[in-house]
Amino acid sequence: NPVTIQYGTPGQDFKNFITSYNFGYINQMDYEPDNSNYIIAGTDVQWNVVRSDPASILYGDQQQNNFAAFVQDELKLLQAKNGNTVLSSTFGGRFDYSKFVSAMSTTQISPKLSFLFAPVSNSSVFENTSYRILVGRAFRTPSIAELYLKKELFGGFDFVYNPDLKPETMYSLEVGFRKQYKTRFTLDVSAYFNLYDNLIQYVNIGGNLLGPFQVQNVAKSQIKGVEFLLDYTSSFRIFNEKFGYKFEFDYNYNDARDLSANRSDDLLPYKPKHNINIMTNMDFLGFNLNISGKYLSKIDKVIFYKYEEPEAYFLMNTKLSKKIGNHLSFFVAVNNIFDKFYQELERIPAPNRNYNSGMTIEF
Repeated sequence: NPVTIQYGTPGQDFKNFITSYNFGYINQMDYEPDNSNYIIAGTDVQWNVVRSDPASILYGDQQQNNFAAFVQDELKLLQAKNGNTVLSSTFGGRFDYSKFVSAMSTTQISPKLSFLFAPVSNSSVFENTSYRILVGRAFRTPSIAELYLKKELFGGFDFVYNPDLKPETMYSLEVGFRKQYKTRFTLDVSAYFNLYDNLIQYVNIGGNLLGPFQVQNVAKSQIKGVEFLLDYTSSFRIFNEKFGYKFEFDYNYNDARDLSANRSDDLLPYKPKHNINIMTNMDFLGFNLNISGKYLSKIDKVIFYKYEEPEAYFLMNTKLSKKIGNHLSFFVAVNNIFDKFYQELERIPAPNRNYNSGMTIEF
C-alpha cells in the first residue's frame, strides 16, 4: 500500500501499532422521595489513552480525560382517581468537562425537558392514548482520531490537524403520538427536528482525491424527519399449547441538510433518507423464532471516494433459540441470509452471510 512504500524500508517488514486503553467508572443513584418524584443522579468518568507508532502516520501518544455529572427528576404532575398518571414531566441536565492532555479543553451543560400527556377517556379514539413532546440540548467532543490522525494506513489519505476544532452541539425537538388498541395493536408516530451547530465533519482541503483532509466544524446543519411504528401481538392454541406471535414494522424518513456558507451542495454525507425495519417473532413449546429485515436507501454523498456512494440494500436475519428449564437457553443465528453484498462506507464491504450460535445461562 502507499504508506508502506513511502515510510517502509525496501526488503524489510513495515511495522506499526496502535494500542488503546479505555478506563471508565459510572455510578448512578435512584431515589424516590414520594409517589410523585423519581430522581436519578450520578457521575460518569472516562480516561481514553492511545499509544501508536510511528507517530508521523498515526496518532502519536495522546490522552483524553472526561468527567460528567447528571441529574433528572421524573415528576407526576396530574393523576386520575384510579391512580394512573395523566400528565408527567421529566427534566434534568448533564455537566461535561473534557480535556485533551497538553491541548484543548471544553465544558458543556446539556439540559432536557419532556412532557407526557395520557388523558383518561371512555372514547375509543382517546382511550389508551398518549402525547409527548421533548426538547433538549446535546453535544459531542472531538475524538482522539478526529484530532490527531495524520495519515490513513491503507488508502494513503493525508490529514491535517485542526487545533481550532470545537465540540458539535445539537438542539433537538420531538413530538409524538402513541395509541394502544386493546392489548394487541400499537401505533406510534413521531416527528423530530435537530439543529446542529459546529457539526464535526471531514473536509477535503486539497486539490486531489487523496486530500489532504481536515476535520472541521460545519457552521450549521439540520436533520429532520418522521418515524412510524406499527406492531401487532397475539396468540392462539395449537394442541392445547400456546403459540404466540408478533409483527413489527418501523419506517423512518430522514432529511439531512448542510446549511453552512460556501457549500457546493446542501447534502450531509452518509445520511440515507429511508430506513425500514420489519420483524416477526414466534414462540411455541419453548422455541423462539425471530426473523428480521432491514432496508436502507442509497447514500447520496460520501467524503473520501466520490462517485462510489453505497447503493441501497435489503438484509434479512434469523435466529432460533430454545429455552431449557428456567436458567439455560441455546440459539443458532444466520445473518445476511441472502448473502447480499453491501457497503455502509465506500470501499468497505460489510460481512457476507455468516452463522453463529451460543448459550445463555441465568443465575
